[in-house]
Amino acid sequence: MGLHEPAQIVKHDFSGILGVLRPKNVSAVQSKTETVGSASKEYQVRVTVAALNIRDSAGMNGKIKGCIRDKGVYTIIKEKRVSGQIWGKLKSGAGWICLTGFTEKI
Repeated sequence: MGLHEPAQIVKHDFSGILGVLRPKNVSAVQSKTETVGSASKEYQVRVTVAALNIRDSAGMNGKIKGCIRDKGVYTIIKEKRVSGQIWGKLKSGAGWICLTGFTEKI
């Protein structure tokens, strides 16, 4: 499959697989969180997906506090990079949204 081909369902039988290794301490291998961009410059983004979760902290581990469903325009006041994704803090104080792949800067 190429990079720009549509997703497909693929059935795997996992023959020859004896198990899966998982770390005992997940926090030791998780990506660090870093602030990116200027914290003092706010800007606006338009949501480009039908539903985008609002979380209490930046990253997929944050608790879901709500959901944006209107593809509206929102003001971002702070950015953080978590596990390769850029997250934006909403000016309204509602929480954080993932900007990578779900919004466009306007």
